[in-house]
Amino acid sequence: MEWSKIKNIILLILLGLNLFLLIMVVSQELQAHQFRQEARAEAVALLKRNGITVDPDQLPADTSLPTQVLEEDEAATDTLAQALLGEETVQQSSGVRAVYTSPLGEMEAFSTGRFAVDFTAEAQPLKNAAPEEHAADLLQRAGIQAEYLDSSTAEGGTQLTYRQRWSDTPVFNTQIVLTYENGALRHVEGVLLPASDGVSRQEETVTVATLLVRFLSQRNESGRMFSQIQSLVPGYHLSGTRPFTLTPAWYVTTDTGTYLLSALDGSLL
Repeated sequence: MEWSKIKNIILLILLGLNLFLLIMVVSQELQAHQFRQEARAEAVALLKRNGITVDPDQLPADTSLPTQVLEEDEAATDTLAQALLGEETVQQSSGVRAVYTSPLGEMEAFSTGRFAVDFTAEAQPLKNAAPEEHAADLLQRAGIQAEYLDSSTAEGGTQLTYRQRWSDTPVFNTQIVLTYENGALRHVEGVLLPASDGVSRQEETVTVATLLVRFLSQRNESGRMFSQIQSLVPGYHLSGTRPFTLTPAWYVTTDTGTYLLSALDGSLL
């Protein structure tokens, strides 16, 4: 037999083998998808039998966010202080606490990531801007990626609450609150995420179906009452110790309140 014919036969065999493997992979993926859909349907039915409704069409896909390990970033704190207090800022540090002062006010920053700023009355005037516009511009200049959550008014002042994001993903427990009084920004406090890149670590996360079942079990054990799950949003939870760790989490909104659940095991955070 000529070598060219033998070569063609070998190529046909390899092509057939690759096609067979492709069919096997697609078949396994279809079976896994069907299993996930069946598990979701069973979880929704279980919640319904326990008096909890959830729209199966609104359930998100299972999350695959990696855990992120972040190192403390003093440069990010310095950048924040200069953005808020100007170039004339003076720093004093005692290890776990740093104090920044300038003619515009004072800022305290802690090793846990928490910070608080008090401004003088003339430091951050609104002029003709709305508080939301002023806050968005200030956070952008400070290099903070954040999304607006809500506002409230009390004792003549307005408080705006923002939530930080990491690579466009919400970090649910890193809120920043800005307080405006008498036409000026007077106070800012919150948690500052390190600006440096994190080290990714892929960990196994529970499926949405498993999360729903464990959430039901927690409700039954704790006595907390709700009758509807309105949304599930994937994101991160920031640890309060160094090295800082962003762990995958789910933000669950119900008709009576919100809950933060670990995406690693479904536990309440």
